[in-house]
Amino acid sequence: MKEIKLFDYQEDMKSRIEKALRLHQSVMAQKPTGTGKTYLLTAVIDSFVKANPNMKVWIIAHRIELVSQIEETIKKFYSYSASENDSLLVYVKAMSIQWLSRHYDEIEEEPGMIVIDEAHHALAKTYKEMWEEIPES
Repeated sequence: MKEIKLFDYQEDMKSRIEKALRLHQSVMAQKPTGTGKTYLLTAVIDSFVKANPNMKVWIIAHRIELVSQIEETIKKFYSYSASENDSLLVYVKAMSIQWLSRHYDEIEEEPGMIVIDEAHHALAKTYKEMWEEIPES
C-alpha cells in the first residue's frame, strides 16, 4: 500500500492536532477545500491507532457519499500494518450519522476516538443523541 506523504502544511497541522489531543478531549481542525483534509484525517487516525492498538475509531459523516469517500481514502493511503491481513478499516468504522442513530443497539465496541466530518453538523439533534449514547468518547 502507498504510504501517506503529507505536504509540510499538513504535517504542521497533524502535529498541532496531535499536541492538542494530548491536552484536550475535543479538538477541531478547519482547512479550506482542496487542502487534503481526508489525507490529514487518515494520518492522524493512523498515529492514533499505532499508539492505541486496542481502540476503535469512528468517523461520522452526514452523508453516505462522504462515508464512501473517506473509506476509499483510507484504503488507498493507509500505512499502518499490524499484520499482513490487517487494514485500517479493522480499527476504523466510517458511517453516516443517520445509520448510527438507527443502530446503537447493534454496535458492540465503544470508540476511543470519534471524528466528525463537517463539524458544523455536530450540533444537530442526531449528533447530540450520539454524545448521549457514548458519553465517554
